[in-house]
Amino acid sequence: MSSNLASLLFGDAAVEGVGQSPDGDNKVITWINANPPDLPKHQNNCAACDAYIPVYDTGWVILGDGALIHYSGQHGKTCWDRWHQMRHDEAAYKTMS
Repeated sequence: MSSNLASLLFGDAAVEGVGQSPDGDNKVITWINANPPDLPKHQNNCAACDAYIPVYDTGWVILGDGALIHYSGQHGKTCWDRWHQMRHDEAAYKTMS
């Protein structure tokens, strides 16, 4: 039953092997967890696209790292994907140097 619940909550990430990182990515994940992001200078701007997000809009989400991003509506999942890639790229660069 817990695997069905996990599949409902996390989709493909609950499938065995998905979301598991090769050894090289462990450094990247550790860096991301240890280093909070630099957030936009303007409080209500999307951390991924830097566009203003009106507080009355329902198409946004605050992530665990404090980033406010668009997450539905005309942006769909684009800002989530962009934010995830930005953080991963930053971490990969920082752990390689």
